[in-house]
Amino acid sequence: SAAGKSAREMPPADFRTLVSTLSSQALMYMGAYPDPGGRQMVALDVARHSTDLLGVVREKTQGNLDDAERSHLDATLYELRMTYVEMSKAVRQQTIEGAGLPPR
Repeated sequence: SAAGKSAREMPPADFRTLVSTLSSQALMYMGAYPDPGGRQMVALDVARHSTDLLGVVREKTQGNLDDAERSHLDATLYELRMTYVEMSKAVRQQTIEGAGLPPR
């Protein structure tokens, strides 16, 4: 390894990486994969916040993105929102089943 190089290559500090980082955080809190400590967690409020932050990025960059950036952001937001809806339903169902209530 060359002097000054980290043992781990960092991704480029660009728009795609920003979107991917916020997306990964949202997915982690939707239980899609474990956190750095190896724990799987579901914290839908945190997942929603990360997704909402990407919505703010979309709003604030309106007219300033190239087609590829806009497409990547739009697709990412769509996938996160759909995953959030599915996870919310699953958590609600699990709560109902855990409480012994009849399904709605």
